[in-house]
Amino acid sequence: MLVSRLSVLLVVISTPALAAPPSAPDCTPAGGAVDRLICAAPDLARQAATVAASFTAVQTRAPEAARPRLEADYRAFWAFLRALCAAEWATPAMQDYPGACLRERLETQAAFYRTRALTPLGAGGVLLARQAFQVAPNPFPDATDSKVNYTVRLTPEVVSPTFKPLPPPAEDFSARLPKFYNVTLDYQATVVTNRLISLEYRFLGIDPEPGVWIYDVAVETIDLASGHRLTETDVFRPGTAWRPVAVREADHAIRAALAAAKTPYDPPMTEAELRAKTQDPRWWVIGPRSFGLRLKNGEAGSFGSNMVAEIPYAALRAYFTPEFKALIGLD
Repeated sequence: MLVSRLSVLLVVISTPALAAPPSAPDCTPAGGAVDRLICAAPDLARQAATVAASFTAVQTRAPEAARPRLEADYRAFWAFLRALCAAEWATPAMQDYPGACLRERLETQAAFYRTRALTPLGAGGVLLARQAFQVAPNPFPDATDSKVNYTVRLTPEVVSPTFKPLPPPAEDFSARLPKFYNVTLDYQATVVTNRLISLEYRFLGIDPEPGVWIYDVAVETIDLASGHRLTETDVFRPGTAWRPVAVREADHAIRAALAAAKTPYDPPMTEAELRAKTQDPRWWVIGPRSFGLRLKNGEAGSFGSNMVAEIPYAALRAYFTPEFKALIGLD
């Protein structure tokens, strides 16, 4: 019955223009162990069908040029799922590793299609979140928490008749891969204007030496019309005293945010530390209404979490270049 229900659902969610999603679980006797587990468990079968439905919904909305890319990544996801959730990677301490792995990854993938896979841009373009996966034995023999080493990489890709391709990230954290395991290279995109996008690239992985998760970020803003990564001279007029203003306003923003959250600001960031943030565009968050400085975990006091110190554009408007003011709509 479960086999037929899943098969029927995959047929129903297809459209005349789109075939049924590829690489769905094989519920025949020839299917592998992971596929058979999905087909035998009602909750997993429902989750797999939800992923397929979510994928088809994205394909329906995507421009024609984007559909082969989405399908290739969908196939890659199923290959990754079958490799990652195999019982061979379970340690003695893991209870129901294959089932738990499948539930987590299927839920994450369905959410990905609902919220991340396709972002509309101006001029009829879209931003695709491309997925790539790798699975291998854990290269660090002393790591007792995981026998598997996976890498999940999300990469933004513009599909547009007018916008330029995105430049490679200035810092994509790839050099860290041999030193960490179970790494996710991710990003968060914010559409600032109809031609300006902010990308926060993220690194999450386990450092085998202390055996703890490490998180890091780097931010950049791209002019989609030119494919150019904004630099200081694109944003601020040379020779202007914008940094002291940004430091002062960022300090006020941090204190106000932590006070509202009733979180101690101890120790507070020094003027030199905040100034260093202004000197490195990797920490600049150019948003629709504010210029921000991205703080890492713990920088806003020992109890502070990751946050952005947002500075209203009005406080810095006098220092912006005319081109930047036009780009963000301040003219």
